[in-house]
Amino acid sequence: MAFWFCQILSETVSGDSDKIRQNQLLNGVTWRIWQDGDWRAYARMGGKNHFARAASKKALLEKLRSRSPKIASFGKWISPADAAAFAEAKTILQGTGAGLIEAARFYVQHRPPAGVAKVAELAQQFLESREDRSKRYRWTLHHYMIRITEHFGQRGIGEISTQDIERALDGVGGARTRNNYRAAWTTLFRFAQSRGFLPEGKTAPERVTRARIRHGEKSVLPPEWFWRLYELAPDDQCRVWLLLGGLAGIRSAEIERITPNSLHWDTGWIALDETQTKGHAQLLTGRPRLIPLRPELASKLEPLMSKLSLLVEGRPQHRMEPIARALLGRWPRNGLRDSYISYRLAEIGDVARVADECGNSPQEIYRSYRSIRDLAGNLVTPDQAKKWFSGEVVPRGPASARGGRTETPRPRSSARRAAAVRK
Repeated sequence: MAFWFCQILSETVSGDSDKIRQNQLLNGVTWRIWQDGDWRAYARMGGKNHFARAASKKALLEKLRSRSPKIASFGKWISPADAAAFAEAKTILQGTGAGLIEAARFYVQHRPPAGVAKVAELAQQFLESREDRSKRYRWTLHHYMIRITEHFGQRGIGEISTQDIERALDGVGGARTRNNYRAAWTTLFRFAQSRGFLPEGKTAPERVTRARIRHGEKSVLPPEWFWRLYELAPDDQCRVWLLLGGLAGIRSAEIERITPNSLHWDTGWIALDETQTKGHAQLLTGRPRLIPLRPELASKLEPLMSKLSLLVEGRPQHRMEPIARALLGRWPRNGLRDSYISYRLAEIGDVARVADECGNSPQEIYRSYRSIRDLAGNLVTPDQAKKWFSGEVVPRGPASARGGRTETPRPRSSARRAAAVRK
């Protein structure tokens, strides 16, 4: 028996050496190769068995060289932490249609720049960059920056998510106020982008949905109420503010930016440039406007101008509020602008022209300002418009609560005091 085994071994060794099983290392994979009719190969990597066969040894080696890199990847060991990260990444990408490699490439292309800027520091730099703007604008912007600093002051601006912005906007007020905060914070994030602290694309505040503004009742004052307020105004600056708002339709914030050079008495126009009109949400610059300087307005405004060193100083509407509350019960929101637009449209019947004078679109004129009735229930007609702009009315108080009949009520105490001051 021993002799027979030695004989077989001798024959095998003396025969073709290709028939002996060999170990072949190809591209990191060790293959065991032998011939059994066809040429065959076997390897075990990553807990799996791998087989191959071909008619010749040369063909088999070519096949193994092409398969070995793929098989070698099964044999690479990863740590439990890497395995957990891989599983979490797959879960995050589930449903997106993106693979892990595609996501990694996207991150490399869009990753935030090196360096972290805190929100508080950027807010301060942002405010300093706006030193050339109006005092009112800077005050309002500072107010908006206070809230975002309180929420995220010591966090990096790149860490702030859309959900964070949503939570910070909760409870700031109505829809318009919420949108104003969103717009200001968007400008801050765009400022951070320009400094290289955020990648290009939509910022977190921009991805927050704008609140829908529901347009409520328009506050069109009857001519008699407007001119009664004019008579009871406590000072000349309040009268200038009432005239420019009621007879020219200029916004309160725009009135504060007007200078005497804006009034062209010889040609009959009020010229507002880009720095004086209401700004664009992103560019923070407005559109220039030409507004008629009506003869009725000029005749009342020019005598007041000669006595004032500044056209309007402070916020006259605050000084008018007690008088309005005494006379009307409350100060109607946007009352002067609603009234001007409604009466001006009744006077000329050209909504495109009115929109151009007021810096709005025709759609916004109808949606937000124009009304066919005033607060006393009277129709806004051309005859009423004539009374509004000329001031040729018998001043009367607001309508009584019981009906549409108007009467002249006795002014309340604060209004009486204001009238006494004038005398």
